[in-house]
Amino acid sequence: MADYSHYESLAKNWIGSITKQPVNDFEADLKSGVVLCNLVNGIRPNTILKINTYNAAYRQMENIDNFLKVVEKLGVPAGDKFQTEDLFYGNNIAKVVLTVLSFANAIQGQFSAPAVDTSGLDNLRQIASSAQKEGRQREKTSGLSLLEEGAKKAQVQASAASRTADKLIQSREKSVDTSGSLGLIESGQKEKQAMISDAKRSGTDNIIMSREKAQATAELGFIDSQHKGHQAMISDAKRSGTDNIIMSREKAQATAELGFIDSQHKGHQAMISDAKRAATDSIIKSTEKAQASAELGLIESGQVQKQQMISDAKRSGTDNIIMSREKAQATADLGFIDSQHKEHQQMISDAKRSGTDNIIKSREQAQATAELGFIDSQHKEHQQMISDAKRPGTDNIIKSREQAQATAELGFIDSQHKDHQANISDAKKTQLDQIVRQPVGGGGDDSVNL
Repeated sequence: MADYSHYESLAKNWIGSITKQPVNDFEADLKSGVVLCNLVNGIRPNTILKINTYNAAYRQMENIDNFLKVVEKLGVPAGDKFQTEDLFYGNNIAKVVLTVLSFANAIQGQFSAPAVDTSGLDNLRQIASSAQKEGRQREKTSGLSLLEEGAKKAQVQASAASRTADKLIQSREKSVDTSGSLGLIESGQKEKQAMISDAKRSGTDNIIMSREKAQATAELGFIDSQHKGHQAMISDAKRSGTDNIIMSREKAQATAELGFIDSQHKGHQAMISDAKRAATDSIIKSTEKAQASAELGLIESGQVQKQQMISDAKRSGTDNIIMSREKAQATADLGFIDSQHKEHQQMISDAKRSGTDNIIKSREQAQATAELGFIDSQHKEHQQMISDAKRPGTDNIIKSREQAQATAELGFIDSQHKDHQANISDAKKTQLDQIVRQPVGGGGDDSVNL
């Protein structure tokens, strides 16, 4: 009885005689399926039209599959056919030899192929049956090309992303307004949408009921990509006491900060806020409305009408403008703010240092000095207001070197000279008993407590 090697040698020689290519290693040479396809075409030309020469496993298995389809139609019994995995993964090479010899036996007399001694096929069937291994099996594939597989994978990923997004939207439907969640979805608005959604979930139906809710309303109302800085300032101011904004010095300060929000006036705003912190509770005592108008009206250049209102208010009580350090300072801070006259300020400051005690000797000189100091093509109305204020009682407003110096220093406060202001404030604090020695008008005044 012949052994397995005998049958393998028969199969290799028969294949080589037809394909004209020698088979040295039976398993390795036949694994790609190319030799088997050439064997079929050598016996029956143009039977297998497409022979894959790629190294891809599924392409090589496709060659083997085509060979098995042909030999089955040409008469090889189903029991003699090997499975594709038997050859490709080496699960049963003896069964592959059996299929080749069974194929040679089936076509004898039909085609002009060399004859083979197949008398021992039953013995080979027994060998193949006992040689079967439970080796690897073919992985199931879609039969798509690499390009098609890539497209399919991309589609699966896109579908998964869509399902995730759908779940997120569904989970928020009950807590977020549908029109809001869909209407604001834009390529560059995800952060805004998230903030709005979170704010709504916390208590949309009760947004305006307390300080926290009022703050949430403000944050939703001022959403603007160009105003984050403004929003932060407003939010901080509200947190300090939104529910009682106008009730004390702190609330008045918050009101001012909210009222003057203007991206072009940060410097003015900072100066006003600092002035309020110093003595807000004493700034407004007898002329609250007029002084409040001054705070609001002088923040913007070119507001002649508002300035005129302030001037009228001051004229009605010019002789009482300077009654105490607090009122004098408030008047100066609010009335003469001018950020465009650095050179004038420097000139006046130098003049004071060189001989302040001789600058103003009489009402006429005081008036002339005032007119010369403030001459500016853009501030004629301011000059007129100051001149009118000094005419009624200039000889009483300034009675000593200390008073003259204090008046001059307070009159020319410039928003760009915080250091000057700080020095002046320090000087006042240490010489309070010298700044105002006599009440305005020469008489006693109960409102000045020295």
